[in-house]
Amino acid sequence: MEMKENEIQKIPGNIMQMITYEAFCRFKASRQGKSAMAAYDWKVQEVVAARKYYSGWYHCWAKHITGGQVMDSYYLRIKDLDKIGFHSRESVDTAVYHVIPGKNPDDLKYNLDYINRKEIEALADQFGCIYLFNKCVGRVRGSQCDTIRYDIVIRNGTDAIADSALADNYLIVSVTLPDTVTVIGTGALERSRLLQKVTLSKNLKYIKDAAFRFCWRLQNVDLPDGLLYIGADAFRKCHEFTEMIIPDSVTYIGSKAFFKCVNLKSVKLPAHIAKISLGLFRHCHQLTEIVIPDDVTVIEKDAFAECRSLEKISLPSGLKRIGDGAFANCRKLRFLEIPDSVEYIGEELFGKIKIKRCPTFVASEDNQYVSRYAADHNIRVTDRLS
Repeated sequence: MEMKENEIQKIPGNIMQMITYEAFCRFKASRQGKSAMAAYDWKVQEVVAARKYYSGWYHCWAKHITGGQVMDSYYLRIKDLDKIGFHSRESVDTAVYHVIPGKNPDDLKYNLDYINRKEIEALADQFGCIYLFNKCVGRVRGSQCDTIRYDIVIRNGTDAIADSALADNYLIVSVTLPDTVTVIGTGALERSRLLQKVTLSKNLKYIKDAAFRFCWRLQNVDLPDGLLYIGADAFRKCHEFTEMIIPDSVTYIGSKAFFKCVNLKSVKLPAHIAKISLGLFRHCHQLTEIVIPDDVTVIEKDAFAECRSLEKISLPSGLKRIGDGAFANCRKLRFLEIPDSVEYIGEELFGKIKIKRCPTFVASEDNQYVSRYAADHNIRVTDRLS
């Protein structure tokens, strides 16, 4: 059955028909105007292992399903298998699509089956998770869907947000997670560039790599007590962050987790992390002061590089290593107290700052390693703050 680009024909639920039609799933995938391909697969009495593999606007499917009006809609996410379904309440008979991967997007095929609302909700209950778009305002216009904005409430009982579950979405403005969620997967909401507010689960344990990367408009997030892990790039380029209080339960923060949070002014680090990871606060231009916890023994490369407003940093007495360029181009930093425990300081610690503007080491006169390093790199040393 062939379908014209601007129309959709109802396929009875008991007839599984394969539709090969490239233009059906071609639409403008982002503000960049690029095209994307998607394949939709639904099989009776079988949940197909499926993955989202494209970058596009999910709500564009509604154009074909509802004729343009979107009143309320659902996404189904089958946990662990990383599947997506779409449900529109516009009519009794509803289309459900599952995105499947293909080696060549131009060769993908489509298999559509219509089922009713009760059936999809039963399926959601069976697997324990469903996404509810509880506020949807506007109309789908062409393939751009410019006016729709979503506040998402994840259904209670969901225990994890799958990898890339809501990534590359330009319409989500808020997300509320139930207290049953313990894991936010890799890239779960990355590049959701209109996302402003996230309410996290009180029982959240893991925020995996890049979970909120490039969420430019995301405002301060309250991290729950009991959180254990913040992955690499987790909040990279969250430009609207102004403060971050990381609970003491956190024992690991990955590299560049807060990279280029350019408006971040204050951070409270957890007591029991062992290191400040590579590039953790690089390009946090508004950060003025920070206290490094006593358990930290390593500050890795570029950890505070380009923190142009940083004026004061307190290093712990048990610190052993400071990586290359850890404080590169921290132009307002005048003094750096080096504890006697330090055994290694990397190259270009202060970057390309001119000698006359280079911070002064504050260190014990008996600390021979620091004295040698300072002499070799033309850094002034004093045994007291002036």
